Amino acid sequence: YLIPSKAPGGGGGGVGGLLSGAGSIGGRMGGMASGVPALSAVGVAGYAISQAAEGEAAMNRLQAVLKATGGQAGRTAEQMANLAGKIQQTTTYSDTAAIEAQTFLATLDGISGANFDEAVKSSADLASVMKIDLVSATEMVGKALQDPEQGLRALTSAGIKFTDEQKEQIKTLLESGNAMGAQRIVLDEISHRMGGSAAEAAKTLSGR
Repeated sequence: YLIPSKAPGGGGGGVGGLLSGAGSIGGRMGGMASGVPALSAVGVAGYAISQAAEGEAAMNRLQAVLKATGGQAGRTAEQMANLAGKIQQTTTYSDTAAIEAQTFLATLDGISGANFDEAVKSSADLASVMKIDLVSATEMVGKALQDPEQGLRALTSAGIKFTDEQKEQIKTLLESGNAMGAQRIVLDEISHRMGGSAAEAAKTLSGR
């Protein structure tokens, strides 16, 4: 999140330039439809600065969690920020929301690497289908991955049903110490039921 030294529209540097550029943007947007007033330059700039501050605070919390947990998620802050950017580009969720979701997920034991990334994407699909926020969906997915035998109940209430065979497979994998294999079954089932829902929502008029 950076304030450009030279704002669009020929404005000056720093916040003053941002305000000037925002006024130009607001004027163009206001002219897109008759009867719609031009956006306030101060309002646009204030919103941009507020979003930047929220994003910075979210990244600070993420870095603190990664340090406290010793990086057990197997992902760096930069990698998580990149994933958050992809979430923002392909779904209706902001990168800040994706950072907050990953921050929660990073506090849970035993979820790392590729399964960590897949859990974030699956959470976006679940959130889209259930019409809940991304962090709440991530809590459901994360708890199911951390303790599949107990956490499956929450996913079942969301319409993701596991067969007796799948449950037995999960139990067997956990007993043999293959937690990541058990997590894979859970993630695959979420993908089978809801995969791509978040991306499809972003293609709608309201999503765009």
